Amino acid sequence: MKNTLTNLFKTFFFFDLLVIAQHTFVGYSKGGTARSAFISACFSLVMAIAVTLVFFLFVERRTLPLFSFDHSVRHIGMGILLGCFPLGITAGLLKLFRRLTFGVKLPVSSWAFWLLALLAETLFTELLLRGYLFQLYRKYYGVAVVTGLLSILYLSLHTSVFSGGRLYVLNYLVFNMLLCLLLEYTGSFVLTVAVHFAYKMLGGFVLGAFSALEGCPSLFSVTVSGKTWFTGGSHPLQGSAILLVIHTALCAYFLFHIVKTQKKKLI
Repeated sequence: MKNTLTNLFKTFFFFDLLVIAQHTFVGYSKGGTARSAFISACFSLVMAIAVTLVFFLFVERRTLPLFSFDHSVRHIGMGILLGCFPLGITAGLLKLFRRLTFGVKLPVSSWAFWLLALLAETLFTELLLRGYLFQLYRKYYGVAVVTGLLSILYLSLHTSVFSGGRLYVLNYLVFNMLLCLLLEYTGSFVLTVAVHFAYKMLGGFVLGAFSALEGCPSLFSVTVSGKTWFTGGSHPLQGSAILLVIHTALCAYFLFHIVKTQKKKLI
């Protein structure tokens, strides 16, 4: 009980401190330009790195495992594939059934800064959820409890999803679960960052199905028609049952291998 209360206190302090810092830096970097978004994201990321190191080194006194960067190149490639595959299959099926059309937008200026800002924002989010907090709770609880807690925190960062319907919310939840299971299975922080970044880059920056970053333009636009549960309706792709099925199948696959690995360790 004592450990639980202590961990909750650490969670609120760590999580709230970084969320407040992020909102503060966003407020100082208004303008809607790629450079201002990049500067804001970098400030937030630097703050996240600093606070994470303080908690790892001084609060926990190096008793928690730090991030593993083994096989980083392989995990980056695997992450890009896992981030793009679900959205690509969803968009492909909707296009096949003539429920999705693409529109070409004007060329995106300063695209490199937008992508770097998106990468920095993704790193911030992953440090916030699957950095210190994942390792802290994984020390005391199983992966199911840790995933549930981090899912609650993830939704608290995206409260607007509740106005998008059940499938939209479920897709957010299952995507977060997938990231947690990937971290548990591989132990690679690099992999979760790559998956999250690739997902936002393809869905937001390239396809324009959702906003990858506040104020960030996209190369294309997508328009869907038909049943909302099938296409996503006002939330193209992200509100689709197709995407939910794919993400759920990936979660089941990695959960199966996690359980299988744990059983081998017990033998």
